[in-house]
Amino acid sequence: MKSDCLFTYTKIMYRLLSALLFLSLFFSFLSCSKGSETIGLDLTDNSGNEIYFTDTITVVASTVQSDTFSTGSSGKLLVGRYRDSYTGLMETYSYFNVEGSSFKPDSKAVFDSLTLTLKYNYSYADTNQTQTINVHRLQTKLDVATTYYNTSSATYEANPVGKSTFKARPVSGKPLIIRLNDSWGAEILAKAKAGEFGTSQEITDYFRGFALVPGASDEAAVLGFQVTGDSAAVKLYYHTQDLASKTASVTNFSISTYFNQIKTNTANTAFQGLKRYKSLPASQTNEEVFMQSGSNVYVRLDFPYLKNLNLSQKIYLNAAQLIIDPVDASLKNKTFALPSSLYLSKISGGNKSIGSLSNTSEAIGYQAEDVTLNNRYYIFFITQHIYEKLTEQSDTQEGLLVSIPSSSLSVSRLVAGSNKHITDKIKLKLFYTKP
Repeated sequence: MKSDCLFTYTKIMYRLLSALLFLSLFFSFLSCSKGSETIGLDLTDNSGNEIYFTDTITVVASTVQSDTFSTGSSGKLLVGRYRDSYTGLMETYSYFNVEGSSFKPDSKAVFDSLTLTLKYNYSYADTNQTQTINVHRLQTKLDVATTYYNTSSATYEANPVGKSTFKARPVSGKPLIIRLNDSWGAEILAKAKAGEFGTSQEITDYFRGFALVPGASDEAAVLGFQVTGDSAAVKLYYHTQDLASKTASVTNFSISTYFNQIKTNTANTAFQGLKRYKSLPASQTNEEVFMQSGSNVYVRLDFPYLKNLNLSQKIYLNAAQLIIDPVDASLKNKTFALPSSLYLSKISGGNKSIGSLSNTSEAIGYQAEDVTLNNRYYIFFITQHIYEKLTEQSDTQEGLLVSIPSSSLSVSRLVAGSNKHITDKIKLKLFYTKP
């Protein structure tokens, strides 16, 4: 239901943007004005010049992996693994410390259970498959002063202190509860009764922290869990009993410092030659490119012959649209949901991100649908950016970087066809007039 609502929203946004473009063209027709630097959206000029259209501008597409990034403030713990025939293996691990307030139970307290409670806030890929999460203790606690990246890791004990094999239910509203080792739980209670947890630092030092590790053979889904609140905590349950009554108690240890490790493996795929900061041309990958959030894989677009259009004939640019078409065959596995939108920014000749487009409203491309052809694609209105490229004095070697936007950490992917793909092409559409 959620994806249907999201798709309906993106169709509405596309229709709204299309309507705005039409109105712009219409009103420009009523009052057109040209000059040496007119961007314009006019259909004709006073001499009756007609509007021209082309979608044969060369677009050179490549896949690029960018720099590492911090994952210690994403608001989620990611754990799981999935395999995609196009992009290979994606797997995630999460590591975290726990903290708590000092406590000393009654000397007669009796241990009941020790659990790790996790509340879903994300999922990607196939949640209908059974998967396993193993809970391991870290060998040393995480350093609060260290910045941990998506490629960072932490060492943990070989034997887990708990595990759960299950089918994820991320939309159920119910938390995932993993039972931890009873003998260790009883040890924790005994230490607490002995007064060994008199400070929060003593608690953090004793627990050392945890690693969440996917099952060794899992290829199901990557799951995300909250890091705040009572629904993200280690919980110690115990009770006291006298002749009259039984009193149950629970002590929570919350998640503090954390980070996520994200590992990818493109072996035995068309993208197995992907290297950080190196463009992997679509010509070497079956005329396909891909982007993947979480692993910092993007699509780079260049328009090497764009200026030739203006050199060979003086033109006035009316409108520019960038169309990105997902490879239809990559959509057959419905568990790999399409992102609702894509994001454009600038990328240097050395494949480093160098900032936003001048007109930030041009940076978002919404998902649209051709009902006649039953085809989904993304459309960007980038008139100002193309005008700037047409009129720049020197070749800056800058390109466009296409990515999957995300307000928090995710691992979704999208496979798109290049300008030369047989059926699913990236296109730059230009509408212009001649003086």
